[in-house]
Amino acid sequence: KLLRKTLKLFTKAFVARKAILPVSLVNDVLTVAVPTPDVSRLREEIAKECQCGDVRFVLAQPSHLRIIIDMLCKKNWLAAG
Repeated sequence: KLLRKTLKLFTKAFVARKAILPVSLVNDVLTVAVPTPDVSRLREEIAKECQCGDVRFVLAQPSHLRIIIDMLCKKNWLAAG
C-alpha cells in the first residue's frame, strides 16, 4: 500500500518521460531510482512535480527501469497523466 501511495506522487507521463521510478517516501524523504548519476536538473523537476522535503537518488539499470515502468503503467499504479 505504501508503494502505491509513493507511485501516485507522479504522473505516468512524468515517470515515462524521465525514466525514473519512485521507490519510497519515508519521513518526507523521497527515494527515486534513476538511470544516470546526473540528477542536478532532475531534482528541481521532481520538486515541482511532488511536494516532499528531500529527494535521494539510487542508480538502476535503464533497461530494468523501463521494464518496471511499463509494467506499472499497464497496471495503472501511477497517477493518470
